[in-house]
Amino acid sequence: MCGAVSGNLVVLDFDSRDKFLDYCTLLQDKFNIDLFNYIRVVTTARGNHVYFRLPTAIKSLKFPQLDVKAEGGYVMAPPSIHPSGAEYKCSNPDIPIRNIESLEAVGIDVNQTETKLTGTTGNAGKIIPPGSQDAWLYSRACSYRAKGDD
Repeated sequence: MCGAVSGNLVVLDFDSRDKFLDYCTLLQDKFNIDLFNYIRVVTTARGNHVYFRLPTAIKSLKFPQLDVKAEGGYVMAPPSIHPSGAEYKCSNPDIPIRNIESLEAVGIDVNQTETKLTGTTGNAGKIIPPGSQDAWLYSRACSYRAKGDD
């Protein structure tokens, strides 16, 4: 579980390896950060997760081929097994989950592109796409639980 309940954990969830590799290049070129020697990275069935903590909880964000999982969000963690049979594996288990000052410090510019907030309140009448009801309900339950509501 991400967000305040887990110490403001944020996970960058890349849907494709190509997008993740583009991100690695950006961090190296713009910030001189070698991702694998700096931040916890997990290999997933389709892409990668990047784990870190922020000083305060933020809402989850959605970009093309990248979800910023935060308050009310969750990811499958190692050694979980994806329905395809692929195992979630930590690529650099000796690297701690670091405290980062902001999303911008790791190359995520929330103002550069249009974002879609997820996990927000006021979902009355919201249409949940087929196949995503379980994830949406779990996310809502986590959000309520984080607020102390059973």
